[in-house]
Amino acid sequence: LRAQVVGALGKTVLLVTHDLLEAEEICDRVAIMARGMIVAAGEVRQVLAQVRAAPPCPARAG
Repeated sequence: LRAQVVGALGKTVLLVTHDLLEAEEICDRVAIMARGMIVAAGEVRQVLAQVRAAPPCPARAG
C-alpha cells in the first residue's frame, strides 16, 4: 500500500494506529508516543523490537 501511494503519487503518508502489526506492514519508519511524547522513533523493525523489549507503560484511569 505504502509503495503504491508513494510511487504513484510521490506523497508521504502519516498513519495513526494502535495496531503495531499494521504499522509494521505499512510503514518504513515509525514513532511511538506515550503520554503525548515521542518515546521511540526510527526504522520499523528496530523501534518495534525496542518497544517490545521495554516494560509496559502504566495504565491511566479516565
